[in-house]
Amino acid sequence: AAPVASQPAGVQPADYIVVIVNSEPITNNEVRARVLRTEQQLSQQGAAMPARDALARQIIERLINERLQLQAARDSGIKIDDAALDQAERNVAQQNQMTAEQMRQRLQREGINPDQFREDIRNRMMATRLRERESTVSTPIPELEIDQFIQEQKGVDGLASTELNIAHVLIEVPENATEAQVATLKA
Repeated sequence: AAPVASQPAGVQPADYIVVIVNSEPITNNEVRARVLRTEQQLSQQGAAMPARDALARQIIERLINERLQLQAARDSGIKIDDAALDQAERNVAQQNQMTAEQMRQRLQREGINPDQFREDIRNRMMATRLRERESTVSTPIPELEIDQFIQEQKGVDGLASTELNIAHVLIEVPENATEAQVATLKA
């Protein structure tokens, strides 16, 4: 596909759905905005500029993966409150040696919607929390392996040891669980 020709000033191309990820659309305008932002970043870094159609395909793949991660994060109850988001926004500004307000003004000058940038930070935080949560969840041990372990622990006389040393027990509890639900999970 050939790169999209420049539009006259103030004219926006019609938006349309490029991909649907579990009933959530990714629109052409989302893809275009991300392509333009990526091209700006590559230009500022002095990196080689890939062909626009190849870059757009990569961006679409990234957006699909991001959508899937966000859907999984929301489904598992992960939320980022405004206070945590405010702090993250201040951290990004500090890393760029400016205040949050200066960063918002700069984003606007560069044609990036500051509110959308803020939502991007929230989405990245949700994806990070999901990865952290997934990395702490271990693979469940099959019943057969547990039975086999107990059999191996039997004494010479065929009687099972009365004591098992269990070092770690992980009980996964949803973030928004009530005390009654937690008690049920632990039982």
